[in-house]
Amino acid sequence: MNRQRRQRPPPNDAGHRHGHTVNGNIRPGMRVAVVQKQDQPTGKLTYGTVATTLTNSALHPRGIKVRLTDGIVGRVQLIVHGEAPEPAPEPDAARPTSRLHLQDFIQAPSPPKLQLHDFIEYPATSEREARPWACAACTFENSGFLVACEVCETPKTL
Repeated sequence: MNRQRRQRPPPNDAGHRHGHTVNGNIRPGMRVAVVQKQDQPTGKLTYGTVATTLTNSALHPRGIKVRLTDGIVGRVQLIVHGEAPEPAPEPDAARPTSRLHLQDFIQAPSPPKLQLHDFIEYPATSEREARPWACAACTFENSGFLVACEVCETPKTL
């Protein structure tokens, strides 16, 4: 049977082969652009100089993981020849200025303590309604706030 062979494109010198980053092309001291773990959804590139290579395999589909000289860890997206381009300024409203951590919530001041009476709205009562009243049936003197006699349950007369 005659099988057709697929021709492979020659590897380029930018550290990539067939969409994979080649580990042998990444060396300490090289200027690279990496994507950090938290920036993977956006693809934001961080530029720096390789301090150490963290990926042991020769090829990796998502890029060789490296630690930059400033301590940042990320996967190499491209090797920078010459000066690193200036990153585009990010809109202030699109991104939070800082990340929130558990410690921020622990050290945050507590909200004021609220009691049940802080949520209850008492109706405005006139002085006439608040005066004690005598029941017409049993003559028991009831609180002005009751609408029926406390003893015989006769409704309050106006």
